[in-house]
Amino acid sequence: MAAGLHPTAPLVELASGVDALYLSGRGELAPAMLSWLDAERETAVEWDSPVPLPDLGLGWEIEPRSFGRYRYRLSHPNGLVGITKSEHLPAFRVQPRAEFIHGEGCGAVLDFFDDVCALFTASGVTWSLSRLDLFCDLQGWDLAG
Repeated sequence: MAAGLHPTAPLVELASGVDALYLSGRGELAPAMLSWLDAERETAVEWDSPVPLPDLGLGWEIEPRSFGRYRYRLSHPNGLVGITKSEHLPAFRVQPRAEFIHGEGCGAVLDFFDDVCALFTASGVTWSLSRLDLFCDLQGWDLAG
């Protein structure tokens, strides 16, 4: 028997899955979309408040601050998108909310953010996985020091 397990209590998995899925996307940004983002971000900075972006769909906003090294920080109830003009970084950084991942699954999460980010490019986005965190909730695991 494995150390730390109570001999009479069965180990039960209550839930498991993906808890965090961070994506990086490469694609050539359309100059017209960057001009639009600049103007919207400037308004957000002036107001010191997020500005709605209804052209992207319900719930999207641009924030007055950056997202790490990404100048443009787009927020949505489903997660955050960072966009940069830098040639040294992927054009997009995506950090979905755990609730969205748990509720819809990784495929739907990728589809959702791909649809939005593709609006900023002429030829689409090539995605890579930057980080993946897993979780497993167990009952009956009597850990001892």
